[in-house]
Amino acid sequence: MRLLLPGAGILAASLVLVACGSDNSATTPSTEGNDAGSPTADGVDASKDGGSTYSIGGTVTALKGTGLVLQDNNGDDLAIGADGAFTFSKKLATGATYAVSIKTQPSAPSQTCTLSAASGVVQSANVTGVVVNCATNKYTVGGTVSGLAGGSVTLQNNGGADLVVNANGTFAFPTPIASGATYAVAVKTQPGTPTQTCVVTHDSGTMGTAKVTDVQVTCTTSKYKIGGTVAAGLTGSGLVLENNGGDALAVDASGPFTFATSIASGATYAVTVGTQPTNPSQTCTVMGDTGTVGAGDITSVAVNCTTNKYTIGGTVSGLLGTVVLQNKGGDDLTVNANAGTFAFSTPIASGASYAVTVKTQPGSPSQTCTLTDDTGEVAAANVTNVALTCVSNKFKVKANVTGLAGTGLYLQENDGDDLLVAADGTYEFATTVASGQPYAVTVKTQPKGPSQTCEVTNGASLMGGADVTIDVTCTTNTYTVGGSVAGLTASGLVLRDNGGDDLTVPANATSFTFATSINSGATYAVTVKTYPTDLICTVSNGSGTVGAANVTNVSVTCNSCPLNEVAFNGKCYYLDGSSGACDPGYARAPQSVLSSIADSFIGKNYKHTVSGNCCIWNADPVENWGFNGSQCNRSGPFTSAPVPGGSGCTNADNQFLSQLTLCGTP
Repeated sequence: MRLLLPGAGILAASLVLVACGSDNSATTPSTEGNDAGSPTADGVDASKDGGSTYSIGGTVTALKGTGLVLQDNNGDDLAIGADGAFTFSKKLATGATYAVSIKTQPSAPSQTCTLSAASGVVQSANVTGVVVNCATNKYTVGGTVSGLAGGSVTLQNNGGADLVVNANGTFAFPTPIASGATYAVAVKTQPGTPTQTCVVTHDSGTMGTAKVTDVQVTCTTSKYKIGGTVAAGLTGSGLVLENNGGDALAVDASGPFTFATSIASGATYAVTVGTQPTNPSQTCTVMGDTGTVGAGDITSVAVNCTTNKYTIGGTVSGLLGTVVLQNKGGDDLTVNANAGTFAFSTPIASGASYAVTVKTQPGSPSQTCTLTDDTGEVAAANVTNVALTCVSNKFKVKANVTGLAGTGLYLQENDGDDLLVAADGTYEFATTVASGQPYAVTVKTQPKGPSQTCEVTNGASLMGGADVTIDVTCTTNTYTVGGSVAGLTASGLVLRDNGGDDLTVPANATSFTFATSINSGATYAVTVKTYPTDLICTVSNGSGTVGAANVTNVSVTCNSCPLNEVAFNGKCYYLDGSSGACDPGYARAPQSVLSSIADSFIGKNYKHTVSGNCCIWNADPVENWGFNGSQCNRSGPFTSAPVPGGSGCTNADNQFLSQLTLCGTP
């Protein structure tokens, strides 16, 4: 009995393979090499099918390369050299399995072959449906880009397949190339921003069995010259231009110029003036001085040079008024006081000459201004060293003195410079005064002997432009005469000065002043013209010469006479039985005084001693006054006054003991 279960499965599989494209033509089974009843290589006993074996094969298509090797059941290698049918050398019995595989893929060109209907179970017929389809392998072409500076480069392979590369690094064409085919990489479009030239190396070849990665694209940026034109007007020397802060270029004359160092496309340039021209000093400016280098030389930079102009000026010292300056006889410049510097409004070209002069000297105050460093040639800067120095003119101060009678008059100018004046006349102060400065003439010391007051008229002002004369007028001072009063208890006191200018002094007054002033140097003499009632007044310090102040030291002292004395014309009188003797400080008085004071003795008494004779002994040679009746030779007081011829006293010469005596202060 045969085991069909496995066979049935194999048969079903064989049917499927045949249906999928196996060659269904009848084949003659082969028994060659197979003994009846012996097993096949896959373990199936060939005797089961009468000992027949069958070949395994198929068809190869699209094979272009060499070296394709097929296997069946991992053995029975079969080299394939071309398209067409193939058959493995080893046959298999019915029911045996086969499995065709590719041991080695073709090369030159490299291909990849694939199988279909490659395995199954032998079904009592040759297997011819194995299909081997070969396709040539394709690989990309690429490489590396270096030096690309911001733009893009367009590459081509074999005249097509444009590839835009925007950055350094690797690249690969998107369309692969079949193995064995040739490739040729070229630059279609060079970079434009910046302008570059890209060169391809390892650019062509035949595609092998792997992608190409060694194509080298090397880009270098193009460089261009920077230049332009220096316009007419360059007259100085030493002009140096710079590009980007360096690459110095000396330019000696107007015309075209070009920097030595080229600048890469896409890079910026900046043309500046490194050194301006001198002799004469000039200022050169650059137009079109900056930009970005494109795809050609820069020739549009324009340099324009103009000769510099500078102001003429300097310093001012000492100027108090207004001065007018000129430069080269014109361009008037008014310089005012306190201006520390000056500069003419019209600038002068470098290389030109200048000459500064004083056109008008200051007048208020009057000054003389001089210049130093006032001429020269303008160099490369403003002229600031012209020095204007102004000095005020000085003038004399004079004094015209009138009325001077005293000595020691000193005039003074500006709190200094003392001037002694001895008499009327015109005098000069030693120190002159600058114009515009103040002067002030004052009296430092007034004259004395006599005391005078000298007054200055218009003595202070500002000095102008000429000598000045001021007036000094002197007048003798007058002073009052007066003093103090003491003891004035009654009215009637009249004082007199210099025999006139009477002054009535009221009772109880303590001071007095005569109304009429006295010139300094004049004399005064104060006397008592009229004495107050019952008082005697004496004057001390009553005469002298008026000095330089009011006289206030005249002293008037008034006193009452002692008990039982009568006051008259500043003297005290008394009666006493003293036989012609008087108290110390007293003396016999003339009897004529009795005509004025006789009645004043009524109520008085003897000074010391009662008289023994009623005739009054006096300073005269004889006595003509006496008391009548009982009015004497007894204790008082007297009740009546002595009278001429009293008690028969007429031309008497009585000098008896206790003789009544008239005494008075000298």
